Amino acid sequence: MKAPLTHNEREAPQMHERHHTPTTLEGLKSRAKRMKRETGCTHISALDAVAREMGFAHYSAAQVHFTQIGGVE
Repeated sequence: MKAPLTHNEREAPQMHERHHTPTTLEGLKSRAKRMKRETGCTHISALDAVAREMGFAHYSAAQVHFTQIGGVE
């Protein structure tokens, strides 16, 4: 018989889900807003950090990319 999951083991999948890498500009903005609330960093720092997670140099580069491909929501 398996041992019951600990509190941390039960919450791990939710934490992973909550911090997935966004795939849209709106997702980037949403994730940055959450990061700002959680860490107290500036809004632009959060936008740049999430953009870097997505493989962009900074938020402006992500914004240009999504505008060009029509992924702006």
